[in-house]
Amino acid sequence: MEQSISSLVKQVKNNAKKLDELEDVVDSNEQYARLMNLRVHGLKENERETSGMIEDALLKLFKTNLKIDVTPGEIDRCYRVGKYKAGSIRPVLIRFVSFNTRSKIFNNKKLLKQTGYVIKEDLTQARLDLLKKATEKYGVKQVWTQNGKICTYISNRKKVIQSLMTYDMDKQPNG
Repeated sequence: MEQSISSLVKQVKNNAKKLDELEDVVDSNEQYARLMNLRVHGLKENERETSGMIEDALLKLFKTNLKIDVTPGEIDRCYRVGKYKAGSIRPVLIRFVSFNTRSKIFNNKKLLKQTGYVIKEDLTQARLDLLKKATEKYGVKQVWTQNGKICTYISNRKKVIQSLMTYDMDKQPNG
């Protein structure tokens, strides 16, 4: 009986490890599917706006604040995320046709400082959780995202944290 229990415990641990690995693969695939997306926060909204109105506002924002001319054909789609609630501003999810255009926008986001607008990558929930943990651990100025990966500096070296499993293995003291 003890041998059977020991064998079952070993099998459960093995299955749990495989499940964690599969969850990481699923998350990586989902993040890859979001690679062409960005989220824009701070774009004013009204209850009756259309996707065309949102697109026009985005094109104006890109041209005026980021100094990048984006044509309507370079945006596959754009829409608000979440339910409308009076008094709050939902982020806009944008899917670009080309990664090049998406990268230009994302790389110039620093020009939006102090404007009320913020551009972020479209991350999976697992990566958002990881970003939050990494930010708490290493500080806002030491953590950023790059093509769906969470990056930080540890001991003056860039470190990419791709999964919660990696993050848990890399426990290091602050400072």
